[in-house]
Amino acid sequence: MADSIFGGARDLLRIPNLPTLFADETLYSWAGSVHLLNPTPDVLETSRRLYSAPYAALMHDFPSHLDALCRNVDGTLGEPTALALRHTLLGYFLTARPRYESDRILRAVESGPVSSLKFWLGIAASRVGGRHPLKGCPHCFDEQRAKLGRAYWRVSHQLPSVLCCVEHEEMLEMAWDEVTPVHRRGWLLPRGGLETAWRKYPSIGETLFQRLRQLADFSSHWAAHGSSSLDATRLADTYRTAMRRLDLVTKGGSLRLAEIARLVRHHYEEAEAFDEFRAIRNGTESWSNLIGSMSRLAPRACHPFKHLLLISTLFSTWSNFVASYEDCASISIERVPPQHDGNRGHDLGLELLQQRFAKLVINDGLSVSAAGHRIGITATTAVRWAKVQGLKFTPRAKTYTHEQVEEARKLLNRGEEKSRVSEVTCIALGSLNRLLSSEPEVARAWHAARHEFARTANRSRFLATLSAMAGRPLKEIRAVHGCGYMWLYRHDRAWLMENLPFLSQVADEAPGEGSKQHSEA
Repeated sequence: MADSIFGGARDLLRIPNLPTLFADETLYSWAGSVHLLNPTPDVLETSRRLYSAPYAALMHDFPSHLDALCRNVDGTLGEPTALALRHTLLGYFLTARPRYESDRILRAVESGPVSSLKFWLGIAASRVGGRHPLKGCPHCFDEQRAKLGRAYWRVSHQLPSVLCCVEHEEMLEMAWDEVTPVHRRGWLLPRGGLETAWRKYPSIGETLFQRLRQLADFSSHWAAHGSSSLDATRLADTYRTAMRRLDLVTKGGSLRLAEIARLVRHHYEEAEAFDEFRAIRNGTESWSNLIGSMSRLAPRACHPFKHLLLISTLFSTWSNFVASYEDCASISIERVPPQHDGNRGHDLGLELLQQRFAKLVINDGLSVSAAGHRIGITATTAVRWAKVQGLKFTPRAKTYTHEQVEEARKLLNRGEEKSRVSEVTCIALGSLNRLLSSEPEVARAWHAARHEFARTANRSRFLATLSAMAGRPLKEIRAVHGCGYMWLYRHDRAWLMENLPFLSQVADEAPGEGSKQHSEA
């Protein structure tokens, strides 16, 4: 009857009728079909029999407990890593992630749940949104039922940057539900399952549709490229090369960021009305910062949606992008690609680059700005690196007096908001940011003070909410906007547990705090 155990308590019953997992089908869709084909007491029991966990099968975007799933179906679905990359959204989000990050995430979702997965992936801070509503094409559903016997959710249609079906050249429809699927006691399926309301995207012009179609096509290629197959540094080189061809780089090598930002926003101007494009609704200045962070020498991690917006603006076809990316393998041969040093927890490549910068200044006698130009960083960054490394150099004429800077240091050490410090000292916010980045002790003091302010404020708000809602369930308490629960859960959990002793009991009754975080991210 059984060869698996869950909860360390009883045999796990096998599910006799397992449908085929189609090449582009989500695990969520497949589990819903399993439930329809096999009578079990309830959906949670179906999830237990598949994943040895009561809610794992209801996760519609990211997986968990994949090792258990593969054991419980005798490996008929394939390897856990392949399931994660091809049948969930993880393949999309791990394409440009460093190898050590991808491996850590894959190991985690294979062995169990990951409550902070969306934070690991940077989704919460991306402003793209992390709800990922289920989407599909009615023509695809009809063809699937006619040819395969059942309709299913396609992974390629669930990608956050996909709004239309490339094959049928139609806008997708959204299975809208106010409740995140993991909190439902059933499956939202294209045909059958729980009742759902379908939302259609509004009609759009041909020009915008073709751009969304190109974006959808690029998104599918991106997701299929493979985990950690695109290197962030080479992506930055690729972007800079394309920008140079479009005369968006100055003779000195600086990016014309404002012009590039306007180009991207103009390319998708009419799409800003769609909720998925909330990320480009910010002003040109914020997009300039984003493009700079994706294109500079030591690029930062960004949401795939943002990479794809830039790629689809700069390149007419995916093959052109790939060719340019491959060509950039030989660009800046002296640059060292970032590598992870697990003991020190930062990019070894950046450290070696800083060492080369110091060598150019000390041994070769170059000025700070000239050394920075040689390795491809701005003069401002070069000055900051020189300060951090204690290099001697002749500073440029200062705009601010010694008294202004000392006053700024004092206020920052106390944890004052940067806008307040700027107002008092008349020092620009950009200069304050450079001060913090070049003086680690001031930065540490400021972050510690800000953290203490936030902790005090959130404790106070949460205690006030507890007092006002005495006797109410935790689910209602933590749903109060601005009550401080989520901040305390992430940053001050010990205090939260002390002041809310029934937290662990209540958490066990729900899908888990990770699911709640997922819905709020």
